Amino acid sequence: MNAASEILKHVMDENPIDIMKTLDRELFDRISSRLEEKRIEVARQVYGEALDPVGNEDEDINNDGNVDGTDGYLHKRRKAIGKAIHKKRKGHKK
Repeated sequence: MNAASEILKHVMDENPIDIMKTLDRELFDRISSRLEEKRIEVARQVYGEALDPVGNEDEDINNDGNVDGTDGYLHKRRKAIGKAIHKKRKGHKK
């Protein structure tokens, strides 16, 4: 049953509480859906279309449109963090 039919049924049954519950639910669903669409739209405007697909990464780590010193810094930092995690995991296996 769609929302309009459900509301009409509650009106015919003279059930104002269920009318309000149905209206609240429908309004919440529509607002939530629209907010999610806006969030995605804003994220695309701010961050560009998307991140690099897995397996197709490029040298532009921070996705700012150019390869520069910050990308090198991030690459080295991620590599160091990966080594530290690997070393820590090896230590726990003993």
